[in-house]
Amino acid sequence: MKRKEIVLFMTVGTGFNSNSEEEGFKLLAQKLYSTINKIYPNYVIFFASQRSKHTIRYIEELFQKDNDEFIINQDYEIISIEAIDDFNSCFEAFESKIWELDYKNESEKKYEIIMDYTSGTKTMSAAMACCGMFYSKALISIGGDRSTGEVSAGTEIINYQNLYKIYDKFSLMRILF
Repeated sequence: MKRKEIVLFMTVGTGFNSNSEEEGFKLLAQKLYSTINKIYPNYVIFFASQRSKHTIRYIEELFQKDNDEFIINQDYEIISIEAIDDFNSCFEAFESKIWELDYKNESEKKYEIIMDYTSGTKTMSAAMACCGMFYSKALISIGGDRSTGEVSAGTEIINYQNLYKIYDKFSLMRILF
């Protein structure tokens, strides 16, 4: 049996750094790049606002520094989400991409979708987590040493979220009601 291709969904925040906006984009790019290198997906789908798309340019630069390429429409794509604080808009963007990959050609289900909801607005993260749970996709978040208030570079750990308790509760609710 052929191994499924891994498609990584990532929310992209606007980056924050008290020194400068560009430093915020670069710091976030480093964190997203670290996750991409740990998951090693076949393809990445970034869900980003117009403002947060700047971060992706820095991710490309990080790949170049490692003598690698990260090419739009070959290695990744960007899905625009302008209503970053509207739960339904965010959920629909994620759901639409899941349908495109998994359900349009159901006989060819060849993708394992992993959803990283670590970055992005709280609304984007909540919508991605709900969408991932609803469609039984692997959900991850990035943890690590938070002694500085945020995960320190080089300490990143991928946390796969175990949702079996929630799925069990849904099953029980269906039986009870």
